[in-house]
Amino acid sequence: MTTLVIGEAIIDAIVHVDGCANEKCGGSPANVAVGLSRLGENTRLLTSFGGDDRGGALRRWLKKDGVEVQSAMSAKTSVAYVNVNLTGAPDYDFDIKWDLADAAADFTGPSADFEGVKCVHSGSLATLLEPGASQVEAILKNLRSRGILVTYDPNIRLIPGLVPAEVKSRVQRLIALSDVVKCSNEEIEFLAGRTDLSADDLVEFARELMLRSRQDEGEGPQLFVVTMGKDGAFALNTDLEQATVPAQDSGRIADTVGAGDSFMSALIYQTLRLNLQPQRPGSDTSQTTRTLSVEQMAEILTFCSRVAGITVTRWGANPPYLHELDA
Repeated sequence: MTTLVIGEAIIDAIVHVDGCANEKCGGSPANVAVGLSRLGENTRLLTSFGGDDRGGALRRWLKKDGVEVQSAMSAKTSVAYVNVNLTGAPDYDFDIKWDLADAAADFTGPSADFEGVKCVHSGSLATLLEPGASQVEAILKNLRSRGILVTYDPNIRLIPGLVPAEVKSRVQRLIALSDVVKCSNEEIEFLAGRTDLSADDLVEFARELMLRSRQDEGEGPQLFVVTMGKDGAFALNTDLEQATVPAQDSGRIADTVGAGDSFMSALIYQTLRLNLQPQRPGSDTSQTTRTLSVEQMAEILTFCSRVAGITVTRWGANPPYLHELDA
């Protein structure tokens, strides 16, 4: 069985605070795919990049970590220009085109074949930039209707051309389509239209999002996670019960470029391990978990925080392998 990740694979052109510059393979969904593969999950990435040298580098990087690649051809490979500030946090500027073209038909057309796919994940610019965003949303709707677990990380980047009101609407719609959702506290504040939310405010607005998503799509997420940087993370289940864990004490931080993506990989890994699956018409849920307990959510968050905690001690998006977590 395979986890299908849909989204951009791009080159991160990183400039560090000391002026050193280098290029690394990345893109939020691609990072998630690599993180999942390093944790032992069979993973396929549906993406788009060019036939240029940068595209070749992306393909080799993904293949090295065992990620199966299905790529629509683009005129050139997209680039994210990343400036890392004194705290290790990144600022982004993008040169990106996103279009799955005919590859989208493999998952939305009359001959679509989902055999072997147990989970589908998407997020970031792949769910915001047209024409690819509408293609991705159609795929998620189709796979959800087939009883496949849907996970989503908004990872919002308001690049030029994106309209904030339209981004909010799409993000809320995709939250309603998803079974597992991860947002950062900044994304919750963006959706709430406020920048002064306390920890309690974040929890209450996350609960509101879950309730609203049930009105929109009938079920909404089974698990809603919010990361809060140095303040840890919390999760809500279908009963709106809350679990909270502190951030991992990582010691020296190199940068936080891959923290959120590695957290998301670990979140998917853990929910699959617990066999989380919503009850949908026509799906077999006899051997699945419908609602996570507070203890299970705390266990998930602790694992995710540990994975992210290792990642931030390294330059770039470089998530740990499963054997490193056993050490």
